[in-house]
Amino acid sequence: MVDASTPFRVFTIRTKDFFKSTDIEEWIAPAEEKGLRETLDRMFLSSKSGSISTELFKCIRDEFTLWWRSIHPTLECFLISDNLSIHRNKDIVAEAEANGVHMINIMPGSSHWLHVHDQLPFARKKEKEK
Repeated sequence: MVDASTPFRVFTIRTKDFFKSTDIEEWIAPAEEKGLRETLDRMFLSSKSGSISTELFKCIRDEFTLWWRSIHPTLECFLISDNLSIHRNKDIVAEAEANGVHMINIMPGSSHWLHVHDQLPFARKKEKEK
């Protein structure tokens, strides 16, 4: 969002590691967000590799569109993403566009400049994995 908040979050978890993790609650819902839990929409997905497939991304797009329309029924939005091939998939982009979600890709090699999530939930998980 323009205020740097992330009220819609998607977590993709590698299926084979999901049940082994002891710290998953901490990086999904850190203590600093305890008062925000009621206002955040979280979508939990899993895949064998932990990666997002085209089919999973279609689900994310659909859920995001429903969420966006529920809070802003007449407002279109810009969804900024990196250049991952599923973010550029013509069918996914066309369907999003038809629903008022304009997908804009940033230049390759620059996602770390805009990756605010590395500051809290993912940064903690990465730190624990070291």
